[in-house]
Amino acid sequence: MVDSGRARDDYWDKVMEYLSRPAGPNEGCDYFPCHHSGQDCTLCFCPFYPCLDPRLGHFVESRRGGQVWSCQDCLWIHRPDVGRDTKERLTGRDRPSHDELLTIKEELERSYRTRARPLMVLGAPPGRERPCWWRRSAASWPTKG
Repeated sequence: MVDSGRARDDYWDKVMEYLSRPAGPNEGCDYFPCHHSGQDCTLCFCPFYPCLDPRLGHFVESRRGGQVWSCQDCLWIHRPDVGRDTKERLTGRDRPSHDELLTIKEELERSYRTRARPLMVLGAPPGRERPCWWRRSAASWPTKG
């Protein structure tokens, strides 16, 4: 979703180059990890850049002055499930239009949350309302020394 014509074509060439590589972390990259430890680098060049989604990034001051979209804190596209599904949807096709990319992103977001659901209790494992120690009787709870 890069804006200018030539830049968009060059960027899409990089997206397709990385889609042709094996999925998973690219630990040989000088910038690894650029987002988080163990990230999936299938989409090193995000096909949705700049998505302008405030849940996934924000504007920062560029080195040349002005504003540029930063997705440095985006973890969503670097999840293996999201990377795999995005690769399947984009491999072997011509460059999608801006609207087609938005539709693909929206479909992926319905399947893969962009943010994790907040836990009710800090430290509770997924799928449980309370941590396992919550079920213990009050007599077995740790006491202050």
